[in-house]
Amino acid sequence: NVMMDIKDMMKQIKIDRSTKRPVIGVVGEIYLRSNKFSNKDVVGMIEKFGGEAWVAPVSEWVLYTNFCYKQKSLIDKKYIDFLKAYIKDKVQKHDEHKLMSCFFDILRNSEEPSTEEVLKYSYPYLPSSVGGEAILSIGKAIDFIRKKVSGMVNVMPFTCMPGMIVSAISKRLREEFNSIPWINLSYDGQEDIQTQKRIEAFIYQAKQCNGRNRVLK
Repeated sequence: NVMMDIKDMMKQIKIDRSTKRPVIGVVGEIYLRSNKFSNKDVVGMIEKFGGEAWVAPVSEWVLYTNFCYKQKSLIDKKYIDFLKAYIKDKVQKHDEHKLMSCFFDILRNSEEPSTEEVLKYSYPYLPSSVGGEAILSIGKAIDFIRKKVSGMVNVMPFTCMPGMIVSAISKRLREEFNSIPWINLSYDGQEDIQTQKRIEAFIYQAKQCNGRNRVLK
């Protein structure tokens, strides 16, 4: 009932559909991309300049840790631990699907890829043995691109190693996926006027290629 009430509230939000907004995928460090204060409201800025933001969910990290624990349990031959992790993973996925199911008819991006799919997407760029947020960001970025977003944003804390890895690989991703607009944003807690200008220019680029990005392989 609570979720249905939330759905009803969402349906009452007025949406301006007179202009087609480019969809922007947002990946990067788990906490930073999800916290409005820490990322200086990057979603708000994307919307301010005419974009629609799709942010990678926090749940991908929860399910990824389940996946890693199951793998490690099998390697260590701790089959009881594997069984516990397997059951926990199944229950969490069931609960997630149950909570989200009422939104499937109003959200365009409600179905998330499995952890295995995300790792498969990232494997040509980073093997799963690397571990951590970088492979999730790469894999999720490719998932967004396959869903035909018009641009990608990678947010990271200043000097964050996983974020820097994604930033380095982003050049190759742009080359392989139709020169899709991509911006890497680093945050250090300081006010940065340049970030707003960069996002404005980035959204302008995304509008120019709105809908034309396609997976090349």
